Amino acid sequence: KSNVVETLSEYIENLKEFEQMLISDDYEGIYNEMNNTNKIKEILNGIPLNKK
Repeated sequence: KSNVVETLSEYIENLKEFEQMLISDDYEGIYNEMNNTNKIKEILNGIPLNKK
């Protein structure tokens, strides 16, 4: 439960930062964040899942 709450809090904080970038027309910041997210996604996709 605490891991989910912590993850949600981080996700919400990231959404708030994204919202502020949109409000302030910080398109370079948005682009950089999207690139970072895509890099993390690529790394995570390379990690095999333990299926039982």
